Amino acid sequence: MGQYDKAHTDDIRRCEQKRDWFLDQSGRPRFTTPEEEARLKEQAKTFPITRLPYRGPRRYARVQFAKRTRAVSSETGLAFSDMERMRIHRRSDRADLWVPDFTNNDKQFRLVLAQSLWNYMQRQGRVPDEFAENLGDLKQLADAHFERYASARFGESPRRRLEKLGDKLVETIIPCDEQFANHETHVITVKKAGGYLERDAAVAYRSWRLRHDSTVVGKELGMMPSLVRHILAGLCASARVLGFEATSPQCAWMRGKLRMYRPNSRIAKLPQGEELVQLVLSGQTFREIADRFGVKRENSVKNGYQRAKRLVTQQMRENGSTWEEIAKRFGIIPDDARYYVDLAAQS
Repeated sequence: MGQYDKAHTDDIRRCEQKRDWFLDQSGRPRFTTPEEEARLKEQAKTFPITRLPYRGPRRYARVQFAKRTRAVSSETGLAFSDMERMRIHRRSDRADLWVPDFTNNDKQFRLVLAQSLWNYMQRQGRVPDEFAENLGDLKQLADAHFERYASARFGESPRRRLEKLGDKLVETIIPCDEQFANHETHVITVKKAGGYLERDAAVAYRSWRLRHDSTVVGKELGMMPSLVRHILAGLCASARVLGFEATSPQCAWMRGKLRMYRPNSRIAKLPQGEELVQLVLSGQTFREIADRFGVKRENSVKNGYQRAKRLVTQQMRENGSTWEEIAKRFGIIPDDARYYVDLAAQS
């Protein structure tokens, strides 16, 4: 007997014991008088009943009571030799996950994929109708753009280094940087899927149609779960460009608000907003600040300063500072100060 079967049998035995304790041989409650039973029957005729709305399937019902059917058994009629020539396709029952509405319409789904491919080629605006109806021509342009991107070189690749330790030469490998790793990951995943469009379509179909989570999809397609979630977020962004509702209700309470934490790991070593702004305005260069806090790239300090400037600008506005005071502190015109606040509200 399996673990779940034994637990289910124990639950049934407990319920029977409780029933025998509270009910007599005729099926009536043992500790209820006839007068009390008549009163309860009369009260049940007018007792208010509240019908709760349907909340979807129970999250852990599959784990608690369901028993997975064996593929090879007398019930299925399959043998192990049949399994060698079969492909098993499992569908998840995670119906409680959020799925955008455009995925239920094949035409809208196709349009979103075309828009994502159009944005991948760094084209602005809405995808033209001739490309939306004919994905073959759009795919040829995307493949040419991918070949140019794959042939380019970004970042520093892994390098070998010879060091002399005493009388011996020791060979060590210097790992690649983040930019090179991201470029190689993109090239490998796109080539493995057969194209950029095929990769996005496979991720979207498994995530939104089959309801698989990012871990299962990443394992099937040979990519990290974080990359799967990144692709889905990009498709939702392309859908919002087309006017579709593709905003997840998760974390809706913080959407549109200014986040005080630093999401980029490259600037995690830098100080907070007000302190970083004072360092830059004191005359120190980005290179000096990077060397002081152990940051490798100078652009990381520059991006951190831009974000810190938006945070400080927002805080000054909340404290009642005027646009002229903000512009005087940063040495910019008032219109640029308003631009920083608009960016802070969107981040």
